[in-house]
Amino acid sequence: MITVELADSPEIWPTLSTAPVYMAFEDTIHYGIHAPNSDAEWSLLAPEEGLIYLDDGDQVYSISMLHELRCLNIIRQGIAQKIDGNVTISTPLVRHCLNYVRQMIFCRSNTMLNGFVQGSDSDQPHTLLGINRCNDWTEIYKEVEKNQEEHRRWVASHRHRQKA
Repeated sequence: MITVELADSPEIWPTLSTAPVYMAFEDTIHYGIHAPNSDAEWSLLAPEEGLIYLDDGDQVYSISMLHELRCLNIIRQGIAQKIDGNVTISTPLVRHCLNYVRQMIFCRSNTMLNGFVQGSDSDQPHTLLGINRCNDWTEIYKEVEKNQEEHRRWVASHRHRQKA
């Protein structure tokens, strides 16, 4: 394992602490691989590529949650392109994302038990999806939006100063 020391770099976004929420995990018709709305739905999960800006934009970061969602979208796009017969699925970016998501699953090591039941309509077992205790992702999105808006204003004000 490689450890990199980044001077003055926070490990966790210092302005954010989330309270627990409870979420029912369930299958959805949204976030498909190749459906008409898939691109739009997935892109909304990591606004502005999930980037946040610290120190007046001098330091750019991606919050792990948004990096993971962006990577899932990149993997999904690779699968969709393969379905269309356009490209190989194994690009360096897809490989990075697959590896990153794998490592984050190990990092989080969630030990929540998932029950299974044999479905009558197929040979595949179905996961019994229940209520799960999660971090409040809505607070993360609010803070990301606030940070990105502040960064846009900062960039606009500095462009204005450079023109003057």
